Amino acid sequence: MRKAILLTLLAATCGGGVEPTQRMKTLTVEPAELTLPTGAFHYDPLLTMRDENGQALWVDLPAEVRAISSNPEVATVDERVRIRTTGRAGSADILIRSLADVGVRATLRLTTVDAGIQQLRLHGPSNFQLYVGQALPIEVTAILSNGMVIPHAEYSSDLDLVTGSEYAAVVDGLGITALQPSPPNTPIAIGFFGGGGTASGTLSVRPMRLLKVEVRVGDIPGTSNEFKMPAGYHARLEVLGTYEDGTTRQLQLNQDFAAGLSGDPGYALSPPGILTQPQADRTARLNLDLPGTANDMTARITSVDGSLVTGLQAEFENYPDDRRLLHSGQGYARELRVLADFPGLSRYRLSGLDPLTVHAAIASKGSSTGGWPTLTPTTAAGNGNVQLRLGGISTTLSEIAVVNPFSVVVSAVGRHPARRLPIELGSHLNFQTLIDYGEGQPQVRTLDYPTADAATVFLNRARVYTFRARDAEGRELPDSLLVDVTRQSDPD
Repeated sequence: MRKAILLTLLAATCGGGVEPTQRMKTLTVEPAELTLPTGAFHYDPLLTMRDENGQALWVDLPAEVRAISSNPEVATVDERVRIRTTGRAGSADILIRSLADVGVRATLRLTTVDAGIQQLRLHGPSNFQLYVGQALPIEVTAILSNGMVIPHAEYSSDLDLVTGSEYAAVVDGLGITALQPSPPNTPIAIGFFGGGGTASGTLSVRPMRLLKVEVRVGDIPGTSNEFKMPAGYHARLEVLGTYEDGTTRQLQLNQDFAAGLSGDPGYALSPPGILTQPQADRTARLNLDLPGTANDMTARITSVDGSLVTGLQAEFENYPDDRRLLHSGQGYARELRVLADFPGLSRYRLSGLDPLTVHAAIASKGSSTGGWPTLTPTTAAGNGNVQLRLGGISTTLSEIAVVNPFSVVVSAVGRHPARRLPIELGSHLNFQTLIDYGEGQPQVRTLDYPTADAATVFLNRARVYTFRARDAEGRELPDSLLVDVTRQSDPD
């Protein structure tokens, strides 16, 4: 099913610095005539707006186009040009016009009839086999009591999972999305909000398989599941899982896996995965339980002398060559990568709880949401060096600048930066943060200031999502991106 609002900006660059102009010439709606059943039935028409050269671009639907119904008692139309029939049979003209260009308009002539949905037909396999989080499209044709046939493109936004394992999956205009495991071949029926015919099928939902597990302590991989940590420190335990869809993510203690310690009673493990042991030369066994997988594992942890620091290195975790700290109304944290050497242990990564101290007039130390040290500006502007100290050893981050950017924009990778982005249902989007320091091309800071949601998002609901950038400690940056997910297609 497609719904498109297409707009073309014809940019004519003339001599003498003349600004580009918009030349909107035609607006068409498909179909121009339409018959629908009564009773809260939805329809999303296809709109096309073009310039005189026939070129097209996306347009912000609520801001660029307005639609009204000549007979609201028969049908209404909302700001996204979505038609909804009422309980009364009759006719109405749906009048659609451009807000930017006087005279650019189109009309859809609508007739509604008293006819209920008698039957639904699923196209393609009806035995849905998914893993949790997966979505598959559904194509359905409705047959009305008067014999009228309405294809999937005309109503799928009203679809619902009306019977079956309702907590295992949801059905909407995109298709069926698995939420949690279900018994194999659970009978389901797909129908409409408000009743009507149904289409039958089966549903089998299983957890996504975890194929590989990697354990790190202090950001150091183990050797044959043997790990070391400095006594008196807070070692960050990380468990990374690789799944059957190819993604790798950090597993969360007490959420994705359980962990227990046996052996020396001086060891302790606390969320989000902090190992502590006050004494050296102590050994314990770390047992990881990964539910529903064959990846359970046991590791051996040994503490080494942490009283003598023999080396210290520090840099920013992301974009280490960028020495700027961001201040925009408040200070925003950047994550540090601080490595320390001890006798028998090299390049151990300090956690945010370890006794590292920061000495600077422009910044202070904190702890990131991932458990690592951070640096946050304490002044709105300034320059200086930042000295970090641990156990009598120091290192310096030189020429650190606190800056106020012109703008911070959350953007979708491969899309033109915008405050509001219309996209098609079922899209995968990668997000990035663009920071304009007033030096020409904006800096891309995808990792250092991630969006509040996952870096890659599968958008499977027709609604407006808000994506915000956050700093290393979880504070939201001042700008955001509204993603308007509709039934649209790519421009020509």
